[in-house]
Amino acid sequence: MKKLSAFAVLTALSAAAGAQSSATIFGVVDVNVGINKNGAAGTSRYVGDSGNESSRLGFRGTEDLGGGLRAGFWLEADLYPDTGNLAGVAFTRRSTVSLMSDAVGELRLGRDNIPNYLTRIDFDPFGQNGVGSQANLIVLNQPIEVGNQLAAYAGAVNGTPLGSGAPTYKRSSNAVGYLLPGNLGGLYGQVMMAPGEGTTGLGTYASGRLGYKTGNWNVAGAYGRTKLTSAGASALADLTAGLSYDFGVVKLMGLYQKYSYDHSGGNTSLKNGLIGVTAPLGNGTLKASYGRSTVSGLATGVSGLGDGHAHMFAVGYVYDLSKRTALYTSAARISNSAGTQFTVGGQGTGPSMLVNGQFLSGQTSTGYEVGIRHRF
Repeated sequence: MKKLSAFAVLTALSAAAGAQSSATIFGVVDVNVGINKNGAAGTSRYVGDSGNESSRLGFRGTEDLGGGLRAGFWLEADLYPDTGNLAGVAFTRRSTVSLMSDAVGELRLGRDNIPNYLTRIDFDPFGQNGVGSQANLIVLNQPIEVGNQLAAYAGAVNGTPLGSGAPTYKRSSNAVGYLLPGNLGGLYGQVMMAPGEGTTGLGTYASGRLGYKTGNWNVAGAYGRTKLTSAGASALADLTAGLSYDFGVVKLMGLYQKYSYDHSGGNTSLKNGLIGVTAPLGNGTLKASYGRSTVSGLATGVSGLGDGHAHMFAVGYVYDLSKRTALYTSAARISNSAGTQFTVGGQGTGPSMLVNGQFLSGQTSTGYEVGIRHRF
C-alpha cells in the first residue's frame, strides 16, 4: 500500500510539473505558381513559395519558473515546399532562449529578427512577402555585377541594402535583446546588440524600436547601425518609421525607410517610402500599395544601384477558406530609371538581369502569382 501511495504521489507531482511547461510544433506551408518578366532579360514561369507568408517549420515552448518568471525557447527554420528542401534544417529564421516576466519584460539571446525588420513587416500590406513586398525596392533580387564593388567583405552581393554586405538586413546572429513588457498601455519596444565575433569585415550591431499601439492607431520607429570593418566600408545605418490607422472599412498605412552606407567613396543613401491599404472584402482581404525608392550619393560600384529611382505598384487579394488556410493572388510592377534595376520576386525567380556579362538597368519588372497558404 505504501508503494502504491508513493507511486500515486510521484505521478501527481509529474503531472503538476508537466502542466507548468509546454512545447509546440508550428509552421506555414505556402506554395504558389507565378510569372516574372524582367524587361529585355525575358520571362520565367515558376513554382515558388512564401508568396503570402514565409514557409517555415518551428518548435517553441515555455516553462513556468514561478513568481511570474518563465523560460522559453524558439527554433524556426526556412521551409521550401516547392522542392521539399529544409536547407539542412538550419534554424536561421530564429533560434533564441528567453527569460520572460509580465512585469519586467523579456531578455532574449540568440539569432532573431531585428527591430527595423519587424517595423517593415507591420506597415507593409504584403508583410514583406511575395511579388508585392516593399523589400523589392530595398535590395537587388537578381545577380549583380560586383567586380568593382566597394563591398564590406567577400560575399557582399545580393540581398543586402546598397550592396553593403551587412548581414543584418532581416536578422542578427549572436544577439542580446530586451523587449518591454506587454502591459504598458499600448507602448512597445525593444533594444538589440550583437558583437561581430571575429567575422571578417563585420563589427558590432546595435538597434532599437519604440512604438505605440492603441485603438485603431499604430505608430513605430526603429534605428539600427551595423559597423563594417573591412577596407572600403565603414557602417550601414537603417532608419525606419511607420504609421497606420484602421477605419474599419479600410486600413491605411505608411512606411518610410532610409539606409545610409558609409564607405571609402563617401556616403550613399537609399530612401524608400510606401503608402498602403488593406480592406476586408467578402471572405478575405484586399491589399494594395505604392512605393518609391531613390538612390543618391557617391557611387558604390554596384550595377543596378546607381543614382536614380524606382517605383512599384502592387495589388493582391487573400481569400480565407478557414482560420488557417487561404488562397491568394498578387501582382506587381516596378519601373526603374536608367541607373537602377530593382525587380519583383524576392526568391530570384525572375530572369537574371546579368545578360552576356552585362547588367541591364532601366528595365521594367512585373510579376504575378497565385497560391495557397496553410498554417499549422
